[in-house]
Amino acid sequence: MAGTGKSTQHGSNSLPFWLMSRLYAARVTILWVMTFLMLTGFILKGVVEEFCEQCELEDKLARKSVPTSPQQEAVRAVSNSSASCLTVDFAKEGSQELVALASYPGSGNTWLRHLVEHSTGIYTGSVYTDKKLLSGGFHGEERDFMERSVLGVKMHRCSKRELKKFDAVVFLVRNPYNAMVSEWHRYHSSQHTGTVDLDTFKSKEWEEFVEEESIHWEKMMRNCLKNNGRRLVVFYENLQTNLLIELARLMEFFKKPVNIDRLRCTIENAEGKFHRSNSLDFDPFTPEMVVAVNQRIQSAAATLKSLVDLEFPEDYKRPVKS
Repeated sequence: MAGTGKSTQHGSNSLPFWLMSRLYAARVTILWVMTFLMLTGFILKGVVEEFCEQCELEDKLARKSVPTSPQQEAVRAVSNSSASCLTVDFAKEGSQELVALASYPGSGNTWLRHLVEHSTGIYTGSVYTDKKLLSGGFHGEERDFMERSVLGVKMHRCSKRELKKFDAVVFLVRNPYNAMVSEWHRYHSSQHTGTVDLDTFKSKEWEEFVEEESIHWEKMMRNCLKNNGRRLVVFYENLQTNLLIELARLMEFFKKPVNIDRLRCTIENAEGKFHRSNSLDFDPFTPEMVVAVNQRIQSAAATLKSLVDLEFPEDYKRPVKS
């Protein structure tokens, strides 16, 4: 009986001890869990704050009132403007730089003039006097460009004698295959938007034309860019695909403020009056022509790279058909 009483007393003393040990273990566990949660909270708080600071910084940069370039300003604000660009006039006499708008014929010089005039509100000029362009609204055709009241002067040959008159050159470049087709239409139709009978592309005259004019196109690459003054190369293909950025580049080169209202209006009226369809349902270039023209394109590409460190925006060369 005595042994039984001793065993009962020992059991009654063990139960409180066991409960206390369990509570202590649970408290330690709870403390560890709370410590882990607190540390996790601090870490997450720091990550979120850092992320929000970065977001705030990017938001401030996006809201800067003075952008880093005219291109950024144009891209950012052009969607919010709506004024007209149809009013064009001459600048004050003697106020403009003499800037040549040089290009091989058929490269889109008239289109470029339209874009410049409507983007700036100032007429362009020309070393020629084209009555058809004059009647079509290019009133700078009859103005003496040496009066310095026009912004940019059209020319198709960059001779030393001519270039000496100018302070800067904008050189418009187009794929020579497309430019030669366009110039062939203009030359034989005597119109800026006219086309000719497709049979003329199968003549001996067309073969001679391609030979002579592809040489002319290549020489212009060298003659127009070897000038040591200010130069800007504009690719016709980039005007087609990224007009907004190209107009902003032109405004920067002409040292004109970017007028967002005019840029939007110009883009909405980009085509102008003198647009010719250049599409043909056949290839007018024989394999022999392609070989010769491709060689001149390769030579022109080397000139472009060496003089202004640029490359054509796409592969101008054509595959030679067997």
